[in-house]
Amino acid sequence: MGTSLTQSAPAGHRITAEDRMERIGQLTKQLTDALLFLAGYAPATFDAIAEAVEPCPGDGSEDLAHLEA
Repeated sequence: MGTSLTQSAPAGHRITAEDRMERIGQLTKQLTDALLFLAGYAPATFDAIAEAVEPCPGDGSEDLAHLEA
């Protein structure tokens, strides 16, 4: 019996949030490549993400000594 071309392919594996977190943890050199791709493929998305992870003033992540007078 031959294969039918009308049969649908089985559903692909759904990527979960846990899958993404694990994959992020495994990135090394690919991190730069992934960000370069994102910046070229979806620049507005890259800009939004880059801005979202910028440290906020006064959150302890920057040197505030220059503000003391």
